[in-house]
Amino acid sequence: MAMDIRTRYNQLSAGRKVLAVTGVVLGLWACNGGSSTTLPPGPPPAGGSMYITDFANNAIVSWNQGANCNCSPTTTIRGANTGLSGPQGIAIDAGSNIYVANQAVNTMTKYPGGNSGNVTPSLTIGGLANPIGVAVDTSNNVYLTNSASSGVGTMSIQVYPPGSRVPTTTIAGPATGLSTPGYIALDATGNIWVANQTGNSIEEFPKTANGNVPPAATIAGVNTLLADPQGIAFDAAGRLYVAINNALGVPDAVLIFSQPLSGNKAPSNILCGPNTGVNNPTGVVLNAQGTLFVVNSAFGGSPGYEATFAGNNIGGGVGCAGPFPNGAVSGPNTTLINPTGIALH
Repeated sequence: MAMDIRTRYNQLSAGRKVLAVTGVVLGLWACNGGSSTTLPPGPPPAGGSMYITDFANNAIVSWNQGANCNCSPTTTIRGANTGLSGPQGIAIDAGSNIYVANQAVNTMTKYPGGNSGNVTPSLTIGGLANPIGVAVDTSNNVYLTNSASSGVGTMSIQVYPPGSRVPTTTIAGPATGLSTPGYIALDATGNIWVANQTGNSIEEFPKTANGNVPPAATIAGVNTLLADPQGIAFDAAGRLYVAINNALGVPDAVLIFSQPLSGNKAPSNILCGPNTGVNNPTGVVLNAQGTLFVVNSAFGGSPGYEATFAGNNIGGGVGCAGPFPNGAVSGPNTTLINPTGIALH
């Protein structure tokens, strides 16, 4: 039987950081505490799967989207043949193919859906520069971010046609404002959004952008609370979700921005607080029902884990007193050590 989520959270949070939010920072934003009038409704689903990259294990592991347990993965892709090394961002196309950015070896690898074990990639793109983010559009074009975080290579966003190892598009140069570009997401119209980890900003580029071009929109400034932004994702209403790690006095949280997405604007909501279990979040993703999935990477020697929140149960309130997760995948049986990215199918 699955352990009660509150008991499991108390075990996980032992020894973890719990930071208070200052009154100055709280004045910059307003939370609705999870009001169902402004967030998409829907309980955690029972169908579909979630796929998580484990940076330390060099693995991709999966569970049912409704998983709430200390249990073994449904599938595990791991082994010398996989080419996985420091995997971060992950994406899945309509044909169930899995795409992963391998930061440690500067590659992107692709795997046929439904596989498990020591699987050989069906495609490997090499010569990248510390890639972090990966996305795939409805035409199976692959979008990769090169963070160049090692100081070698060029910060860029590259777009690869299906099956190709040669990009047809490279967004790079001083006009782009790219500053350690990390996780990447596509909006409903196919425009490109990227989190600048050292730039403390989110940038949008038109899907037709190429070369040394300025962003079409930028979210940045003290009101945004952005600092070292990690995973980014959109819900069906066009709201943008951004994971942050102890930024500007706000504890680890998921910031939620409503349209229009531009400028020095405060988040319309924020998921935070010790009850939530949101701790060092990296990957975020939402399903069609508005359920939010948050990957918490390892912190202070404690293993990482995944937490799930129903769309009508997201928010921290003025005191960052957010809700308990509706479910979580955590504990030694999960094999998770340092999970980073997450994708749904």
